[in-house]
Amino acid sequence: MLPYQLFRPFAYIFIKHPVKRMVDWYLPAILAVMAFILIWPFREGMNLWASGGLVASAQGFVQGLPGFYIAALAAVATFGQQTVLDQIIPAPTPTLHTNYSGQWVDMKLSRRRFLCLLFAYLTALSIVLSLFAYYAQAVALPARSVLAGWAVEVLSTVAFGIYALFLFQLLVVTLWGLYYLADRMHQPNPYDPPPPSP
Repeated sequence: MLPYQLFRPFAYIFIKHPVKRMVDWYLPAILAVMAFILIWPFREGMNLWASGGLVASAQGFVQGLPGFYIAALAAVATFGQQTVLDQIIPAPTPTLHTNYSGQWVDMKLSRRRFLCLLFAYLTALSIVLSLFAYYAQAVALPARSVLAGWAVEVLSTVAFGIYALFLFQLLVVTLWGLYYLADRMHQPNPYDPPPPSP
């Protein structure tokens, strides 16, 4: 049960919904490839992992995000009582394979639970990205003295590809969460009757 609890902040990634694959993987992958294309001609003179490099600059942005995500998570989790946030999302309804009273079920999600899972995942992802970047920066210099030049180049490229993919996933999913917070949760529920005509 403890592993289930510790890894549950990553449950968002397992939500099933027709749009999620595009948001979680396709758009971030396209943006990561575009970033590679833009920096590839300048790779010889570009500083990726060392202090003051591209990743270190990106980390200045990533490190400030957990506080925002936790505040958003707290706001969503405690906002109102039995509001539209607590109604099941209309079709196509996102579902999550969940341990409920000792049994595994595919649970339909309300907007509140969906947003809680989303911001919990973003909090965990930003922390993992920061730890990954710290580790990569710490081993970048020693690796150059131990490994062949081509091996360092391959490892650096692969590590940057992984970092870029999840950094852009962080960006795209954040924008999706902001759309729900700023716009979607304030729109009329399609389950409700239309307002009377004047």
